[in-house]
Amino acid sequence: MSELLYQLTHPSRVLDYFLRKRKLLKLLKVTKNEIEEYLDEFETSDLLKQVVDRLNPYIHLSLGDMLSPLRAPTIYVITRALAPNTVVETGVASGASSFTILLALEKNKKGALHSIDLPNQDPLAVLPEGKEPGWVIPEELRNRWTLTLGRTQERLRPLLCELKIIDIFLHDSEHTYETMTFEFSNIWPYLRDGGILLSDDIYSNNAFEDFIGVARPSYSTRFGAFGVARK
Repeated sequence: MSELLYQLTHPSRVLDYFLRKRKLLKLLKVTKNEIEEYLDEFETSDLLKQVVDRLNPYIHLSLGDMLSPLRAPTIYVITRALAPNTVVETGVASGASSFTILLALEKNKKGALHSIDLPNQDPLAVLPEGKEPGWVIPEELRNRWTLTLGRTQERLRPLLCELKIIDIFLHDSEHTYETMTFEFSNIWPYLRDGGILLSDDIYSNNAFEDFIGVARPSYSTRFGAFGVARK
């Protein structure tokens, strides 16, 4: 765990950390040994060390929040276990979550990530001066990545119509009730049965909780402020 930028501080997140394997077992059709293998694979990755080194000079900007023990390893295990063909992500910023997904896709030897980002729309995801969205992503992972610049309200629907079906969706764009509800409700019909919706900062508002109440996923849980729902 020492490879990750941010460690756990809140007691409830410490509890979620110790329960994460149990939750992942309920979420995924994999064994405990497979989960442990994926976690170790991610946390000992040389590319992870490379990304952490790139982010460290900007640690005062909290650019690596998505590399916390309750976010990045969860995203990685889910992506490895589902072996998705198509992943859609809103919100890129420096690219910590994009890197995590792309690393898993590369290990799977299949799949593509489609990201939508409007740089610096979220004041908590500010890019360092002179840096482009996804700047921390190693070059060797970029062949599976497509980035679309613009607001999700304008770009998400056309992308979904083009892709037709997706396996995993990650929300990490503007954390307002309106934006989160828009994204969840629009991607859900395109998410395959057994596909997974991921959302960061679910405690910013009630959007995730309200959507779960309406959509009634087959399983939902939380890893700290990171929400997960399986269709």
